[in-house]
Amino acid sequence: MICYYGVMHFDGTWSVGPKMGNEDVKQIKTQKVHFSVRKATIKASVTKPKTVIGGVVLLHGLCVDRDEFDGFYLDLAEALARAGLVSVRFDFAGHGVRRKEWREFSIVQQYVETCAAIAWLAETYELQPARVRLVGTSFGAPPAIFSAYKRADLVDRIALISPVLDYQATFIDPICSWGRENFGPEALAKASDTGGLVIDGKHHLPTRLFDEMELIDPLDRLSMVRAKTLIIHGSTDSMVPVGPAREAAKNKGVKLMEERQMDHGPFHVDDADGDSPASVALRDKVIGSVTSHLAEGL
Repeated sequence: MICYYGVMHFDGTWSVGPKMGNEDVKQIKTQKVHFSVRKATIKASVTKPKTVIGGVVLLHGLCVDRDEFDGFYLDLAEALARAGLVSVRFDFAGHGVRRKEWREFSIVQQYVETCAAIAWLAETYELQPARVRLVGTSFGAPPAIFSAYKRADLVDRIALISPVLDYQATFIDPICSWGRENFGPEALAKASDTGGLVIDGKHHLPTRLFDEMELIDPLDRLSMVRAKTLIIHGSTDSMVPVGPAREAAKNKGVKLMEERQMDHGPFHVDDADGDSPASVALRDKVIGSVTSHLAEGL
């Protein structure tokens, strides 16, 4: 049996072609690795096909780990491998195996670690220029944008899922219900006295993170990125406003796939756990669209 993948082109057309047979699929491997960031060592996971034609760095959001909510990145990594793409994912400071390092978590540190992951991936798998892709989900979208701008020599395409494109509208003066419950002026004022915020009773965010948000604009930087960009965002996202994604879609090379029944991440609006048939179908659609976008041109 041959596994097929579909490619969605920026003109809206589709093409489909064979990529990988059963024996090749069996040789998809996931292993633990590490890469260096200045003087620190970052633990990571790599999912690799038998034959590598390109690479992807997967960047997670807030309050989850490298595998993303409900293991979304595990499924995405396998789909990418089926298309010949090796992927690496790691925990940002304050998350996953690095939860105790929460004081080091910052927008700048996300960017530095992402650039290091890009360089490691390109060197380890001898990837040619324009053969690296990035995926950023939620709070993982900004470092994807900043790194794509910085490493335009290596990064040719990015995919942003439920992306935070406006720190102000998401955290400082939040529009959505989740933001109003957890952030906003009153909560941030309290954070300045205590050194940070605690989300869901266990996820710590340092005060300096919010100081950075006052100064950094992901949406503006995205307008300067040359990499072709796919944005997938739900019209009914309860955590991150969709408005900035619509604004971003006005830029050349940016395509918005807006899902009317999608909440935050690839989950149906009426399903908080992500296990309903509607969520499963939506998850598959998102994975297929992201994989197709990133595999195109390789």
